[in-house]
Amino acid sequence: MFESGMKEFEEKKVTIKDFSYEIVETAIKYCYNSNLVTDPILENKMKILQFFDKYNIQLLKDDLENFFFSEIHESNVCLLSNAALLSNSLKLEKKCFEFLQNCVSNKIAVSDFELLDKDFALKILKNAFYKISS
Repeated sequence: MFESGMKEFEEKKVTIKDFSYEIVETAIKYCYNSNLVTDPILENKMKILQFFDKYNIQLLKDDLENFFFSEIHESNVCLLSNAALLSNSLKLEKKCFEFLQNCVSNKIAVSDFELLDKDFALKILKNAFYKISS
């Protein structure tokens, strides 16, 4: 933005309207040093993942995505699935899909299934009855 002749270059500032101040501040701290970040709640980390996707900060997006792999649980897999979809995090989406498939196969209850993206939920349901080839 600052090197392309866009308005941000001309004005020497960026206006970010779709993320809260707290999310922007935490994301910027991640950019400088992840040790500056006090452990934000999982929901905020999901928003930071979206921030990294929107502003194409791929290295930090990959790091955060990898962090989420170890956090997938019955209590948050649906919310993480939605976050993966919103942030174009294909690896996280795949891990969540596999986790949910295992839950379906083993009749394990998950929280917030009604909040799961409808197309993603349909894909899981279809896969429960027959295998979808990649």
